[in-house]
Amino acid sequence: MDPRRRLAICAIAKNEAPYLAEWALYHRMIGVDHILVYNNDSDDETAAVLQALQAAGILETLDWPSHRDGSTQKRAYADGLARLRPEHEWLAYIDIDEFLYVPGHGNDLQAFLDAQGERAAIAVNWKLFGTGGQETRGPGLVVERFTRCAGTQHSGNRAVKTLARTDALAVPNLHNHAFAPGIRYATVHGEEIAAGTGKSATVSHDVICLHHYFTKSREEWDAKVARGRATKPDDHPDKIRKEEHFRMHNRNDREDRSLLPYGPAIRARLAAIPGLPAVAIPAPLPERAPPPAAAVSRFARAAYAPAGEDLLAAALMPRLGLAAGTPGTFVEIGCGAAMRQSLTFGLYGLGWRGLCIDPRPELAADYAAHRPGDIFLSVGIAAEAGELPLHRFGNPDLDTFDAARAAVMAGQARRGRQPRGQEPRPVRPLQAVLDATLPETPLHLLALDVPGAELAVLATLDWDRARPWLVLVTLRSRSLHQALRSGPTRAMAARGYEAVAATGGAVFYADSRRGAAD
Repeated sequence: MDPRRRLAICAIAKNEAPYLAEWALYHRMIGVDHILVYNNDSDDETAAVLQALQAAGILETLDWPSHRDGSTQKRAYADGLARLRPEHEWLAYIDIDEFLYVPGHGNDLQAFLDAQGERAAIAVNWKLFGTGGQETRGPGLVVERFTRCAGTQHSGNRAVKTLARTDALAVPNLHNHAFAPGIRYATVHGEEIAAGTGKSATVSHDVICLHHYFTKSREEWDAKVARGRATKPDDHPDKIRKEEHFRMHNRNDREDRSLLPYGPAIRARLAAIPGLPAVAIPAPLPERAPPPAAAVSRFARAAYAPAGEDLLAAALMPRLGLAAGTPGTFVEIGCGAAMRQSLTFGLYGLGWRGLCIDPRPELAADYAAHRPGDIFLSVGIAAEAGELPLHRFGNPDLDTFDAARAAVMAGQARRGRQPRGQEPRPVRPLQAVLDATLPETPLHLLALDVPGAELAVLATLDWDRARPWLVLVTLRSRSLHQALRSGPTRAMAARGYEAVAATGGAVFYADSRRGAAD
C-alpha cells in the first residue's frame, strides 16, 4: 500500500477571486485530498480568498511571479510536482474554470482511482460549456449558471487534461506532459494520446470528463481576455485571445445539469468559512416562480411511495418540530427509479431536496431528467470504502451486494430473478458520503430500501454527528408485530428512536429526543 495521500490538484490563478472557493470546495467534496494553488500576481481579491481557504484547511496557496517568456504556468507546475510528489500518489493539473466529473463512479474520485489498476497516466476530455445566452455575470455559482454545453463529439472536446501518478510524471506541461519511460498515456477507454498532441481522436464523457466553463458570460469572457494568457510571452501575437476563440468555445448545443445539485452543499460550506471575502460568495439565483396551485395540490394529494410513505413522512414532520409545509432534507438509500415507487419523489414535489443513493449507474439519467434539484450518487453503502460485486438480475430492483441473498434468488425459477452476472461497484460508509455531499446540513428524513442490509447500512452512520429526525426502513414484514420485533427496530431503539408509524411495508422511527411519541 502506498502510504501517501491519494490525490492532489495543482493549479495557477490570476484574478479568480469570484470562482476559487466554489471550485476548491467542489473538488474537495468529490474526493480530492489536497489542492495547491499558485497566485500569479493577482490584483483583485484572489489573495484574500486564497488565504481564507488556506486558513480553513481547504487548500494551500503560494505566491508566484510572472515570467515574460510565457513559462509562468509551466514553472509553477514543475514546482508543484516537486512539492506534491513526496506526499501524494496522484496529481491532476487543471484550471480554475475546469471541474472534474466522474459519472461512471457516482462522481467519486476515490472510487474512480480504486478502479484504475496499474494505469499511471489518464487523459481526460473536456466538456465545453457555453454562455447559455448570458451577457453579464449574474447571481449564482458557476455550476448553477451554466448548464448548456457542446455535443460530445464537438472538436473542442478532443482536448485533454491529465490525471497521473506523480511517479509517472517527468516534466509537466499544460496538455502535453512528458512521462517517465514506459508510461502509457491514454483515455479510460484505452485510446493512446500521441506525444505533443494533447488531443484524442474521439471524445468520451461517460466515465470521467472535465467540465470546462471556458467562456462563462460574455462579460466574464471579456475580463478573461483582458488578463492575457500566462502561457504566451508578453510579445506573442496570441497573448490576447481573439474573437474566434469565443465563437469556437461558446457551445450551447444541449443541456447538462449534472453539477447543479452540488449548489446547496457548496453554498453551505461557503457560508461557514471565516473571513471569506464577499466576492467569493455569489448571490443566490433568483427563485423560480412557484408552481401553479394545481401542481402543488397534485403532489399534496398523490402518493408516489408504494404505501403512501411519502405522505406519512410529511404528516409526521410537524410533530418533530418542522413547521407544516416547510421543505426538509432527505437521504434515500436504495432509491431506485426517480419517480416510480419512490419513497421521496412526493416530498421532492413539495419542495424537499436531498441525496439519493443507488449503486446502479444507469439511474443517473433518470434523476438528471426528473429530479435535477437532488444529488444522485451511484455508490453502495458499506463499512469501508472500496469496491464490491453487485449481483444483477433480470429485474434490476432485485440487484444486491449480498451474495447469499443473490444465490437464493438465482435458485428460484421466478420471473425477474434470472442472474445477469456481477458488476464491481464503489462502496463507501454513509457518514463519509454525507460529509462529502451534505456537510452541516440538518437531516430530516433517512429512508432505506436495502433488503437484508438494514443493520449494516445503519451502522455506517455516526449517530452523534448526523442524527436524522425520522428514519424510514422498508422491511417488507408480514405483520406489524413481526416488524416491531425485527433487528432494525431493536437497533433503532438502542440509538434512542421509537417506532411511531408503519405501513404494510415500512416502519418509521422518530428521534425520541424530539418528543414524536407525545
